[in-house]
Amino acid sequence: MSSSTPLQFNWYACPFQTAEDGAHDDVNATPAECADVAMPLCYPGVCTSTKTINVFVKRLLAINPPADKQPRAMWMVQGGPGFGSPSLEPGLLDAYEAFNGTLSVYTIDHRGTGRSSILNCTSNGDQPKGNLNQWQALAKCHRQLKALYATVIQAPTLFNGTDVFVYGVSFGTYTVARVMHLQPSNVKGYVLDSIQSEEFGTTNAAPYYSNWDRDVGDAVDQYFAHCDKDAFCASKLGQPSSKQALVDVYAALDAKSSPCYDVLAATANATNAATPSEYVGSTLYTMLGDKSTWSLIAPFIFRLRRCSQDDVDMFGNVTTAPNAMMQTSMMSTSSLPLFVLPPNRGSAYLKDEGFSAILYNLIVFSELWEFPAPTLETMAAATTSALFGLKNTKRLPDAFQELCVYIQNNDPVCQGYPAYESGAGFIYPRDKYWNKTAAVPPGASVLLLSGLMDPATPAKYARDQFVNMK
Repeated sequence: MSSSTPLQFNWYACPFQTAEDGAHDDVNATPAECADVAMPLCYPGVCTSTKTINVFVKRLLAINPPADKQPRAMWMVQGGPGFGSPSLEPGLLDAYEAFNGTLSVYTIDHRGTGRSSILNCTSNGDQPKGNLNQWQALAKCHRQLKALYATVIQAPTLFNGTDVFVYGVSFGTYTVARVMHLQPSNVKGYVLDSIQSEEFGTTNAAPYYSNWDRDVGDAVDQYFAHCDKDAFCASKLGQPSSKQALVDVYAALDAKSSPCYDVLAATANATNAATPSEYVGSTLYTMLGDKSTWSLIAPFIFRLRRCSQDDVDMFGNVTTAPNAMMQTSMMSTSSLPLFVLPPNRGSAYLKDEGFSAILYNLIVFSELWEFPAPTLETMAAATTSALFGLKNTKRLPDAFQELCVYIQNNDPVCQGYPAYESGAGFIYPRDKYWNKTAAVPPGASVLLLSGLMDPATPAKYARDQFVNMK
């Protein structure tokens, strides 16, 4: 996608591995180049503002010529939505080294994230004192952001004169698919890894984020199927099935008959989980989301069911870190920072992932949420049914109120919620590409990757994308 506004930027030396600040720089880090690019806010057919927005880019340039002398570059696109790019750096460096330095590699902090102009609200002097109404504050934030930036849309610009390959992971696959719709002639290959498919349809199997915990059940069933086929795992979790073993654990916890009830109730209270069962479910969800902890799932369930004194002591010593996405997305706004945007930093340093909760919710509620929205009761039931779950039902009422602030109560689930700032609300309309699967562009190829035990991007949606891709 092009714009009549020329891009103005300069590359500067930076370490490839992102550090929090200069004091944490690794003197042995791979040297790279970074740029802070003043990108057009608007593109033809989207909006007409002449404003620009800062976008951070990092690259490793090829140091060896390829055998055929044709320059090639790979862009790696992060997901979330709302995350910056630091966690992509190891994979990008692996690709660079695998091609023996014949491939230039690029990564980018999406507009609104990381070291780009982050879409956020920060505290300042006009914050009300005392008992702040967080929903009024959120609505005020939305109104100010709209006045400042109007429309926010992702429109990555790719360099000319080079054969380009674009890799996206998770929600990044949705962004990469958007590039496929535009069919830039110099992009020769697309890699979609852990796929957010593009078509939503009218069936229950639609890749809305509002179906998240319901879809987690697919990966959970896959895990238990593997356990049942493994003689050792099946012998430990018993008959009739390993899944039933966990159902029995939940029944005992809910009836307060499990010897582990008290210790898990204390932990649930400390982590703000609604019940011991929900604490267990969120812990198992976290384990399922990381391949390195898959081997802990069956022993965890085994010890929950056995629940000897040793097990009680063990669970008393277990601590579970809050899931980052659950804390910073729709699930929680109790620590909402308020009001004005920070200035562009022009720096390669970044603490954490540069996550923007505002951008996450903006994209999710605009493109990835089902409307009419499922009710609170429906979503709570999906969490319970999946056995492992991301959502915290104790926080669901706040989550729904947050949704309604974004959409200005424009859905039946918002009945009874008060109206806030006039002209607030913060979503954008679905465009002509929404709910359409991109065709494979002429002269390009596409590789799709998916895992059967991925709780975030189920394999069924990768299959949908593959079948619908013409």
